[in-house]
Amino acid sequence: MTILWTPWHLGRLEVPGRIVRSATWEGLADAAGRPLPALAELLGRLAAGGAGLVTAGFTFVDPAGRALARQCGLTGPEQLDAFRPLAGAIAAAGARSCLQLGHAGPQLWPDLAGRGVEPEGPGGPGSGLREMRPERIGEVIDACARAAVLAREAGFDAVQLHFAHGYLHSAFLSPRTNRRRDGWGGSLAGRARFLVETVAAVRRALGPDYPLWAKWNCADFAPGGLTLEESLAAARRVCRAGLDALEISGGVKESGDRGCTRGPAWPEGYFRSQAARFAAALDLPVGTVGGIRSAAAAAGLVRAGQAFVALSRPLVRRPDLPARWRSGTQEGSGCTSCNRCFLPALRGRGIRCMARGRRR
Repeated sequence: MTILWTPWHLGRLEVPGRIVRSATWEGLADAAGRPLPALAELLGRLAAGGAGLVTAGFTFVDPAGRALARQCGLTGPEQLDAFRPLAGAIAAAGARSCLQLGHAGPQLWPDLAGRGVEPEGPGGPGSGLREMRPERIGEVIDACARAAVLAREAGFDAVQLHFAHGYLHSAFLSPRTNRRRDGWGGSLAGRARFLVETVAAVRRALGPDYPLWAKWNCADFAPGGLTLEESLAAARRVCRAGLDALEISGGVKESGDRGCTRGPAWPEGYFRSQAARFAAALDLPVGTVGGIRSAAAAAGLVRAGQAFVALSRPLVRRPDLPARWRSGTQEGSGCTSCNRCFLPALRGRGIRCMARGRRR
């Protein structure tokens, strides 16, 4: 499995190994969105466990963009001191660090509704969403750029934009949720405009050399949603605005068991065929996430042309899984994709494996 430990490049950043910790909601922030010390400890364990790039998950860029309680938020310089330990813990363990930034859009967790956070979305006739005004769209674009600069100041080596899973940018791209009739909707170019302008603004703010990439929906897997062909065409437009790589995922809340948190019945690497299409079509590194639980599956994806493989739930189960694989073990992660690891986070205890005899 030597191929898993060869370096790859995210822009000008060399990443020591092909295993990436995929961002997720860890549930380890205070009411203001400041990361708790437990999050730095968790990220440090993941870095020490052998992942070459550790992505800290789902940080909102605007108060109205919070998706979940106990979610991290980076909306101003007063929060920098809380984020610096995250990047520091990852660097101290020898891995590269990344912060994922995003906006919830219509994907608002019910426990936040009516508490000063209301869902935002592209809207339009028949969408069921309140239509965002153009000036509000501009505010969110500016918030993404501001948060990216703050992430760099906090010491992160890279920034990832969350353009998947039905959150705000993903919702704009999807014909299912974007029914607008102005320049931010309609055609594929109109629906992709928000993503293109966000990447362009973030790239201008960061300069040409700082690593910037995105998590990307290959398809919505829902009636009337984004298709693979449209997603590929949109990715070409968005990547030209200044992205260095894509992490391919898929699905929205309405996808059911075809979304990003599929269960054990699905084979490892369940977005592999879609990711292969992106890798062939784009002149930048492409990797995939989704149920990758064994070294053999991970190495097979890299041999087939993926620049990296991204893992989330298997690393909740065993943060040292990459190091185990590197030592030569063929042991799997033990993760069954039961999704029970999110239950403690919902209760304020942070994400952790709930499998019998293996609590973390």
